[in-house]
Formats: sequence, C-alpha cells, structure tokens
Amino acid sequence: MNQETLLQLFLIEFEHEHQKDFVLNEESLLRVNTLINYFTKNKDFFTSPIVSKLSQPSLNKGLLIIGDFGTGKSTILKTLLQVLKKTNVLYSIHHHVMEVNQKYEAAEKPADKAKFMKDFSEANRFFDDILTEEKANNYGVKFIFKDILELRYEKKNLTLMTCNFDPDSPDDVKMGIKQFYEKYGGRVYDRLFEMFNIVEFKGKSYRR
Repeated sequence: MNQETLLQLFLIEFEHEHQKDFVLNEESLLRVNTLINYFTKNKDFFTSPIVSKLSQPSLNKGLLIIGDFGTGKSTILKTLLQVLKKTNVLYSIHHHVMEVNQKYEAAEKPADKAKFMKDFSEANRFFDDILTEEKANNYGVKFIFKDILELRYEKKNLTLMTCNFDPDSPDDVKMGIKQFYEKYGGRVYDRLFEMFNIVEFKGKSYRR
C-alpha cells in the first residue's frame, strides 16, 4: 500500500472517529507522513525533520513520540493504527498507561502477576501517555513500566509510546527523554535508544 492511499484512509478514519475533518496544514501533514513512512518502511522516514537524531533512526525500532500537550500524538497514532489494522498491515494493542496500572493492581495471586508481565511483554503494543502513571500498589509499590520495558527490550517486540515533554523544559527533547532516567533508572534510559525512534511533535496545542 502506498503512502498516498494510507493518507486518504487516515483522513477518512479520522473523520469517522471524531465527526470532524482532520486539520491539514504543513505541520500536521509532516507528522502524519512521517509516521506513514515509518509504518510502510519508506526510507524517507530517516530524513524527516521531526525524527530526532538522539537515537539512530531505524525501521526496525519502535516509536516514541514526544510532544507538547494537544499536538496530536495520541490521536494521530491511534487513528493510523486503526487504518493499519483494517488493511491488515499491522495489528497493535492500545493501552493507556493508567489502565495497565489498574490491571496490575487487580492481579491477586503471584501467578496472576506473572501472567500480567508475560502478556504485556508480548505482542505489538502501544502505550499511551507513558510517564504519567503513578506507582502501582500490589503488596508493595513500584513503577511497573520499568519491568515491562525491560522485558519488551529482551523479547524485541514492537513497542509504540507517546509522552509529553518535561513541563520545566518545553520542546527540549534531551530533557524530555531524561524523564525516563529519573522515573525508571539508567538501565531503561540506556535501552530507549536501542528500542525507539524518537519523533518530536513540537508546537501549539490543537485544542486551543
């Protein structure tokens, strides 16, 4: 499937899901086309100005989209993944990180926790709003995404994530990524660069 066809399907899917047209301008088109190039394995992805050079771009890595509030990170990726699912290009399971925390806290037995970790380390998964979750509480408190990301790294399964810039350093991708070090530690931070292409969605919120 070519890029133009995917773009048209994206626009149709967006209008269907949100009951309004997607706002097409130079900035939004760049964002959508960059992601389309990634999912269609088009090497134009490497030259997109919103693909950060902090991580060596690779079509074999996952995606970490970092941006300001309201810049379309989640909406664009969710809509595009729906199109890819319907066209049998890619199937990825979507989760908001709060939902993942709740599922962990509902695991009553050690076997339930083991199954939880096994499930979330497997399959293609999209974790939305990473870094916004609190510590999960289940006979001890911890940030469960530290374990999930380490397991997914070991299994080399496709991981897609969105996160916000550090509010104290808006539009600073280095400080944005440093949040992972502060929350999950150096081991996860180091592996981010092997696991993910980093894509930046800077600019004003579309919600204003």
